[in-house]
Amino acid sequence: MSRPKKRKVEVAETTAEDDAEAEDNTGVTGQPVPELDEAEEVTTVVDPASGLVGKKWKAAFNAFEEASIKAIKTRVLADEQEKQAKLAQRIFDAKWKRLEAGDKLKRRKKTFGAARRSYEAIIALSQAQHKCAVYQCCAAEAERDAARAEVRLNKLE
Repeated sequence: MSRPKKRKVEVAETTAEDDAEAEDNTGVTGQPVPELDEAEEVTTVVDPASGLVGKKWKAAFNAFEEASIKAIKTRVLADEQEKQAKLAQRIFDAKWKRLEAGDKLKRRKKTFGAARRSYEAIIALSQAQHKCAVYQCCAAEAERDAARAEVRLNKLE
């Protein structure tokens, strides 16, 4: 059975006429789309009469923002490292399975090469797992710092 031949996909080109038609489109019901009102900017007002309390609150708020951003960034990095650790585990399992299958098939006079390859696989896996654990720990510490900053901010309010 032969495979079907590949065909090129034709690209539909849009013209200015199509775009103008899309802007006037009112949908299936024929009713015009309601326009949204522009949102008003919300400003927070810190009482300047409060003096030192306002400065403390602003400093606490800035610390909270920085800690939150750091926590989010480190959590993203930790998630990426967790994926890398899972990949390393799958690679290790595949290498180990191949090494065991090779040991069953033939007897080697010198087992140094097989031992070296097995230890290299173990070391690569443990390094990936260690790196993942370090990133997870950093993410947990950053989340802890963000929570502390939030508690401090709430106390000042």
